[in-house]
Amino acid sequence: MTENTLTTVNFYQIDGLWRRFLAFSLMGISKFHKVKGDGMLVGKLLGTGAGLGFSRNPNWGQYALLGVWENENAAKSFFESNFFHRQFQKLSHKQVVLEMDPFQSRGIWDGKNPYPTIPVNAESEGPVAILTRAKLKFRNIPSFWKHVDPVNESLKNAKGRLFSAGMGEWHFSHPITFSVWDNIEHAKDFAYTQRFHAEAIKGAREGGWFKEDLFVRFNVKRFEN
Repeated sequence: MTENTLTTVNFYQIDGLWRRFLAFSLMGISKFHKVKGDGMLVGKLLGTGAGLGFSRNPNWGQYALLGVWENENAAKSFFESNFFHRQFQKLSHKQVVLEMDPFQSRGIWDGKNPYPTIPVNAESEGPVAILTRAKLKFRNIPSFWKHVDPVNESLKNAKGRLFSAGMGEWHFSHPITFSVWDNIEHAKDFAYTQRFHAEAIKGAREGGWFKEDLFVRFNVKRFEN
């Protein structure tokens, strides 16, 4: 893998019952025909939750495609030709598009670190995005979800928040949080000083909720909302 591996996230927002049914059907197809492309190190087609963060209720009108790439040319080629992207693009009335470089990462996803070669001197520059992904231990699923609603509510007035969404491979057991902030200071302020979010972090650490988890901070290169 290369240093500062390019990461993209596309959110496809879809109106209308028929279009939403087709989008849900595409998700079913993706379970058998995985999202992949030349130079794609990680490819995940994901459902999203209702609300600003994560929710017990799915958002049937929004899906996400996350990609980690060897280089920009690989990403460009994929988005010009990939079946899933092109179909979701046709169904969408709006897209949220992000291109990012990681500057801090810890943990694993599916047993691997997607970003093993981030330079030790990498720093935040301007807008930042935060991604967390967890694989919950079965017995700890209720403990995790009881913290979700208060954290979602607190996001509404979070200073510096530009965008946020919850995603998931499996809705209740493999949650992903994703947020975009105008600078790293506002992101840290929410994460560590906002009461409900700080309590959730403490509970996860002390309670050992996760089989595996990943935390990544990105510099945002492109953000279309």
